[in-house]
Amino acid sequence: MDSLGSYEIPSPTLTGSVPRDLMLIDKVLGVKIALSDHRADYPSFSQLARLCSETKRGALLAGKAGIITVHLGSGKRGLRDLLEIVEKTEIPITQFVPTHLSRTPELLEEALEFGKRGGYVDITTGSPEEGLAESAGAVAKLYREGVPLERITLSSDGNGSLPKFDASGKMTEIGIGSVSGIYHNLVHLVRHHGFDLEKAARLSSTNVAEHLELSRKGRIEKGMDADLVVLDAKTLEIRHVLAKGEIMMEEGKLLKKGTFEEDR
Repeated sequence: MDSLGSYEIPSPTLTGSVPRDLMLIDKVLGVKIALSDHRADYPSFSQLARLCSETKRGALLAGKAGIITVHLGSGKRGLRDLLEIVEKTEIPITQFVPTHLSRTPELLEEALEFGKRGGYVDITTGSPEEGLAESAGAVAKLYREGVPLERITLSSDGNGSLPKFDASGKMTEIGIGSVSGIYHNLVHLVRHHGFDLEKAARLSSTNVAEHLELSRKGRIEKGMDADLVVLDAKTLEIRHVLAKGEIMMEEGKLLKKGTFEEDR
């Protein structure tokens, strides 16, 4: 797990406190919260500041990044709560990774300013059926209008729940996030927005690894974990996949499957 938490504040923990989780559980790199969402806790400034401070303190002791992943809903406050923390405390803007930032046009405009101020901005990817053009277009807008490429990241919500609500806030249906969104966005950015492949690939590899301070990820070098996806140079179709050096796909043929995947 890269972060521990939920929409609740105080954040759920395994050891009784956020700093202890960070220090004692190697896979915990930070926490996750929700803001500006009708399902969130709407924390006070002091509650949010305390959580940020606890995360920062635990991360320093554990030698980790201590990133606070922030689920952003479509509420009126947008990124204001995060900006208030940055302006009124010593927590750096890079401590946060706000996500779902293409959810509304207003939130995307706020993300543009957040990124220009030095913050990281994360776009949740869509598959061809889930708004691919919208998410790739949001990335292109951020980059085109001045957010440094190294501050933009892509995430997928792969296999996560995707509820849909009507105007009154009633849930009308629930779906499952696509695990292929990042790949489809990479291809869309190259084919329709003029990104070269290296720039597009950084968004879900090098940029993420550097922000989370994962020293063995995000680069192709000796001693790294060898998590590789090899694409056909012309078609951009996936040809080979390696995970920590183990071949998972070769010449387009899937060789390894998960525990609950059907053998087809």
